[in-house]
This record gives sequence, C-alpha cells and structure tokens, in this order.
Amino acid sequence: MIHPEQIIFFVLAAATLGSAVMVVTLRNIVHCGVFLVFSFLGVAGIYILLNAEFLFAAQIMIYVGAISVVILFAIMLTEQKRGALSFYFNRQSIFALPLTVAAAVVLTVVLVTSSLSYSRVLRP
Repeated sequence: MIHPEQIIFFVLAAATLGSAVMVVTLRNIVHCGVFLVFSFLGVAGIYILLNAEFLFAAQIMIYVGAISVVILFAIMLTEQKRGALSFYFNRQSIFALPLTVAAAVVLTVVLVTSSLSYSRVLRP
C-alpha cells in the first residue's frame, strides 16, 4: 500500500529533478535561475518530509532566499552579449555519451550487488 508521504515524496522528487534538468538545458539564463529556485524549493520540501526542520529552514533562508537572489541579480546586472542563437556542437559529446552510460551501468550494478550482499548479511 502506498502511503500519502510516499506520493508527496515522489511528486517533490520529480519536481526537483525536472527543475534541475530545466536549469541545465534551457538557453535563457534568467529562466535557468528561476528553475534553480524551484529546484531549491523541492529539496526543502524533501527535508520537511524527513522531519529535518532545521535543514528545511536553512534551505529556505540560505539557498532560496539569499543564494538565488544573488545569482539572479548577477545574471541581470551583467552584460549579456546578444548574438545569433545557434546550436553549438561539441565534438566531445560523441564520446561523452557512451562513457556516461557505461559509468551509470557500472554504478548501478555495484549498488545492486552491494545492497544484495548487505541484505544477506542482515538475515539470520
């Protein structure tokens, strides 16, 4: 049976990860800063689900309140060069994708095998 806390956690986790993906994929830097705020808020929500009220308050005051405002001010006060919106292709991305997928597979296998061996140790 799924508890309401699990549903809230999955919604917050999806919102946090979705916002984080938007931060690194959008081309407009102001929009990236706004999605960074949403990502910080999602992390704060996860802290409150973990009954970590101090971390929740610190996340809200320090990251959402201070760091995000400083980042948005820095973005808006710096001179942005207005150039043609063209797609920049990096030749290294051809090699980075298979390497990243291989690293993810290796980490997943190590995590699963270590958790299985750990659960065998705990069983009487």
